[in-house]
Amino acid sequence: MNPSDTFVCKNYSAGCLACRECALFFDSMKYLARAGVASQPLQLPPKQVVFAEGTEGDSVFYICSGRVKLAAVSNDGKEAALALLGPGDFAGDACLADHQLVRNTTATTLCDCCVLRIHRSTLMRVMQSEPRFLQFFLSFVMARTVRLEEDLVHHHYSSTEQRLARALLLLADINEDEDAEVVIPKISHEILGEMVGTTRARTTIFMNRFREQGLIDYESGRGGELLIRSSLFSAASTDKRCEHCSCRTDASTPQGPKCQDPTDCAHEDLHS
Repeated sequence: MNPSDTFVCKNYSAGCLACRECALFFDSMKYLARAGVASQPLQLPPKQVVFAEGTEGDSVFYICSGRVKLAAVSNDGKEAALALLGPGDFAGDACLADHQLVRNTTATTLCDCCVLRIHRSTLMRVMQSEPRFLQFFLSFVMARTVRLEEDLVHHHYSSTEQRLARALLLLADINEDEDAEVVIPKISHEILGEMVGTTRARTTIFMNRFREQGLIDYESGRGGELLIRSSLFSAASTDKRCEHCSCRTDASTPQGPKCQDPTDCAHEDLHS
């Protein structure tokens, strides 16, 4: 079905694969409409706070288009990017848990975004009355749980360079068995560094290395958009030799001689 006149997303395109595959936007919109959702999706500009840490968790947000950064701030004021969310993702759904009445994260738009705001009670009611919507929502929750478990494994066993390559491939939504090039919106090296647990300077070194190897490129004339190639999987592999020494990045193989200058090593975190 086509989006109804009541729900018009300015970024909707019949030729866009993401739009065609957006099950909520197509199949579940009528359910949300009957449940009393706002008459239109929210059109938000870049750097707009969707919800803030410490505020009441009374709504869940569904991202129709754009990118949203999910972040948390430590007691000493240091911010960490936990995830970058895109079309098809829910944000703020922790409020569905009875004990999570206050937000523990902040969501901020990185570009022009189209989001749906769904009140907590409304969403609970829809899930009880519409099995198709419940199935859709649970599939999202399960996919995110698997992703978080994979992130944890990679955080412990992959180098910083590998984690960065994986983060870029996830943002581009490229499968390892396909030959593809995908353009994603501009993302600062600082945010990427927060996501993989390194500094902006280290992120810049790795990004330059990826570019020199032809794994990524910056789209000229398009506001700094980033072109991700499926060949980037070569840098995300957990079984490769360091460029600067004979160490291996897989935990099962003993490391060889270490770099004379580990700070210049792509796998400097393995030398500590």
